[in-house]
Amino acid sequence: MSGSRRMHRIAAGGILAAILVSTATAVGSAAGQAGRSLVVIKQHGSGKMSADHTLKGHFTMLVDGVIQDSGTTIITPNLGNPTKIDGQQQAPVVGYDNLKTKKGSLTLVFRGVSVPIANINPAKDFLEIEYGTWKVQSGTGAYAGWKGGGRWADHVESDGEDNTEWDGYITH
Repeated sequence: MSGSRRMHRIAAGGILAAILVSTATAVGSAAGQAGRSLVVIKQHGSGKMSADHTLKGHFTMLVDGVIQDSGTTIITPNLGNPTKIDGQQQAPVVGYDNLKTKKGSLTLVFRGVSVPIANINPAKDFLEIEYGTWKVQSGTGAYAGWKGGGRWADHVESDGEDNTEWDGYITH
């Protein structure tokens, strides 16, 4: 066999081996991700906090980019004492978010920080930006056995208008 022919066979064998290794790696990675899904919950509430210190609203849940469910939500936040960090006022926030649908219920626990943002026009009210981490505490129905968590961000206007997004990964 000539030297150039041998080199072509060795090169072809190397390419085939690389394809087989990359395919096996991709299949192994996909198998390791079985049951793990990206979840995005977009939540909207309006109105002031109720006498029982809850915020009520509605949500839509996407799982792996597909609308999975929607329903009602009740958030029970607990705002801690504000402190100044590098000149910015911040307060710790912890709480629960109870999501209810026809398919079941899901309870998230969360923690983070709340930052009030003064309006440049003193005649207008301030806003609050909140963000942090969350995890699944419990679930019923279609959400029984869910585990996982992620990050959340919230924009609260002075009139109680509230928009929250929960992003993360769950296993089921």
